[in-house]
Amino acid sequence: EERPFQVTLEADGDDAVLARSWLGDVRSIVRVARAGDRWSLDRGGIRADGNAPTLPNHRGLRIEGAVERFVLDDWLALRGEGNSSTAGGGGKALSDYLQAANVRVGTFELAGYRWSDVRGMLQATTAGWRVDVDGPGAAGQVLIPEQFTGSQVLRATLARLALEKAESSEAATGKDTRDPRDIPNLQVHVGELRVGTRTLGTFDLQATRVPQGIRFDNVSIHGASAHGEGQGDWLITPQGQRSSLNATVTSDDVAATLRALNYGDMIEAKHGELNGDLKWSGGFDSAMLDRAAGSISVRAENGQLVAVQP
Repeated sequence: EERPFQVTLEADGDDAVLARSWLGDVRSIVRVARAGDRWSLDRGGIRADGNAPTLPNHRGLRIEGAVERFVLDDWLALRGEGNSSTAGGGGKALSDYLQAANVRVGTFELAGYRWSDVRGMLQATTAGWRVDVDGPGAAGQVLIPEQFTGSQVLRATLARLALEKAESSEAATGKDTRDPRDIPNLQVHVGELRVGTRTLGTFDLQATRVPQGIRFDNVSIHGASAHGEGQGDWLITPQGQRSSLNATVTSDDVAATLRALNYGDMIEAKHGELNGDLKWSGGFDSAMLDRAAGSISVRAENGQLVAVQP
């Protein structure tokens, strides 16, 4: 798509140049400085709403304004100078360039999920980024490591989180291109978790990277009427992707628990317990139980079978 593009250059003393550019509604001002015989980025401001940006008081880039769509995976895939993704390997990390952002995003996407109408503030740290988000689908703070394949942990502390799969060509064709080896170590707490139309309650997760993928050391969910604990893994094997889950769910109101999971009123009971030990091909997604094989046991007390369906 053709769009008008304009750049002006202005000397800022003997050893610096200011570059102003316009590309549609995106405007920027960047200061490039010379040290010896090398020119490099000093600082810059970018606005995506048609307003004129200003130079920040810190090194690196600052992004402001409103954008229609922001895919964080694309930014995390960017690399700096050299062939290495880390400064210790001869190149610069992305956090050396992208220092701060304060944007309102119409559609924010990360790891195949999307959130609408998100207000986000990003600040670079020595290990990656601190992101504060607020919107109808997510609210809280996330610490994102510079490298997902290292030992650093992605930490998320959120008051609420609603997971909704992003519409994409892969989703439309049923193909899942995610690789569990690309998932970082995880430490997640969500006060209120919703997956699609299902409200699950308080959610905690700890996961550790392994050579073949990711191991879920502990997963717990506390709902209004149920509590769940589980462990599992998502691995790359010679036969393809394989996943497993061993979980126990206890409920003080079995019918309410089933309704929260979008199941009909099949059982009414004051207390129930479900144990599952399952394995399936592929990863963790909304259709994983359709592919699962293994054993499930259900124990219910003081109740009745309302309806029996296959």
